[in-house]
Amino acid sequence: MTITRGEWQRVALFALLLILLTSAPYWLAWSRAGTEWQFSGFLFGADDGYSYLGKMRLGVRGLWEFYLFYTPEPHASAPLTFLPYILPGQIVRLFTSPADPGATALLAGIFGLMRVIFDALLIVVLYRFIAAFIASPAGRFRALLLATLGGGLGWVIALGGGLPPEFYIPEGFSFLILWGLPHLALARAALLGALLLILQMAQNEDEWRSRELGKDTHHRATEKHRGFVHGNASILNASFESISKAPSPLQWGGGL
Repeated sequence: MTITRGEWQRVALFALLLILLTSAPYWLAWSRAGTEWQFSGFLFGADDGYSYLGKMRLGVRGLWEFYLFYTPEPHASAPLTFLPYILPGQIVRLFTSPADPGATALLAGIFGLMRVIFDALLIVVLYRFIAAFIASPAGRFRALLLATLGGGLGWVIALGGGLPPEFYIPEGFSFLILWGLPHLALARAALLGALLLILQMAQNEDEWRSRELGKDTHHRATEKHRGFVHGNASILNASFESISKAPSPLQWGGGL
């Protein structure tokens, strides 16, 4: 499998355009914010979005373990959970304090930066995954378009007055992930990257087995060839010995 430099340039341009497209509504919302209206940083799923900011705020407070901060009931915290949000909070902690009124806006901005970075990562890994199965560059790019912008038959539901699942099931459609869920973009990139690694390991094992099988086959063929040559040489030697030991015609005549 080979991906040319021209392909990567086209993928980079597509990623840039798609990120600009998905970022434009956020920039518009930030520009309209003022004294009467404040933009939360989320265009959909705001309730979930506030929980993401809450997880980042745990990092701002210097915590590494996650706990359910929306419940008064005592419970044990969990380590190594929601690190994609707690870790950026730890970085923000270096520049602000939890008591800073501007910390929320700063966290929302970091969330947007995470979206841009992880979206670019997902698009690159997704194209690399597609290239493992499709040889044609044109076919690869069409598959990338479908994987990032495509949907299902939700338009049929829309014609009937319903809400298409493409509008509220981000796990099933990549565009919603690219539009506002950086942790899912990171998770999907990691999943596809792991599958690529498994495929590469399997391919390397198959190539190794093929090489070893080829060596074994060559060895067996060589031994068989040597046995054939040695066998024929023995037959020839026996024939020559029998000829050399045979009586000459004069001896035959004398016998007669």
